[in-house]
Amino acid sequence: TRRASGAHCPTAAAAAAPPASEAAAAVRVSGLPSELSEGDVRELLSAYGRILSVSLERGAYSAQRAPKVARVAFDADGSAELAIKKMDGTTLRGSVLQLVKM
Repeated sequence: TRRASGAHCPTAAAAAAPPASEAAAAVRVSGLPSELSEGDVRELLSAYGRILSVSLERGAYSAQRAPKVARVAFDADGSAELAIKKMDGTTLRGSVLQLVKM
C-alpha cells in the first residue's frame, strides 16, 4: 500500500503567492501638492491602468504645505511604465511631479 507523503503541492503555493509583476508595477510619485488625497492620486493616475493601491506619506517635516510622496501599485508593469512616461516632469498645481519605478 502507498501512504500519503504529505509532500508540498507546488501548484497550491504558486496560487497563493502574489503575482511577481505586482512588485515590479510599483511607482514612487514625489512632488505631489500637499492638498492631494489618496483618492486624488488614484484619479490622477488611473488613466494609465488599474491601480491596486495608493499610500501617501509626508516628509519628515510634515508641515501642511510640504509636498507629499505616494507609492502607487499598478496591476501591470506596462501601466506603471506608461504613467512614468506620461507624468514624470509634469507640473501639477505648481509642483513638479517625479515618478520612478520601485
